Amino acid sequence: MQEHIAEMDRMYSGIRGMKHDMKNSLTVIMQLADSGSNEELRDYLSGLSQTLDRLEFQYKTGNAVVDTLLNTKYHEIMRTLPDLQFHADKLLFPEKLMIQSYDIGIILGNALDNALEACKKLKAEEPEAETFIRLSSYAKGKMFFLEIENSFDGKVVRKQDAEFPVTTKADKKVHGSKMKNQLIVVWINKQ
Repeated sequence: MQEHIAEMDRMYSGIRGMKHDMKNSLTVIMQLADSGSNEELRDYLSGLSQTLDRLEFQYKTGNAVVDTLLNTKYHEIMRTLPDLQFHADKLLFPEKLMIQSYDIGIILGNALDNALEACKKLKAEEPEAETFIRLSSYAKGKMFFLEIENSFDGKVVRKQDAEFPVTTKADKKVHGSKMKNQLIVVWINKQ
């Protein structure tokens, strides 16, 4: 939640700053246009455009919680793994989704954290490796599916007859319990 609040604060601060600077920017644009300095005007407008791009949400899924989460994770990815390919254009939410946004946020947040961790681990082992995270969703009947694909080091350890792979996390007893609990909550909410 703190990450989401920080992301929203960053955006609102940027918007307030842009609003404050807009009069000065328009004055500069008018002077450059009047002086015939086309190259300087293009450079100035390019810089202004880049500033505006940083304020805009990159991802719009139709779910405000998911949009905030995706944009927060996107900025984290750009800081930590700038060459990671992050695709969420096929992640869309129906208007009347019967799952609470809070539940979707926890499930997607955990999945993205795990995917990002796997990509970081791969990059640490193989710095030249291509990394990606792809998100998509679809509905089938009354069911809603989230699909998360990501690059990883290819190592999966399974115990015989185990439903899930063995975790590589330090605290093996607790890892995964939040997700199992959340899936139960979502299932109960759907009943």
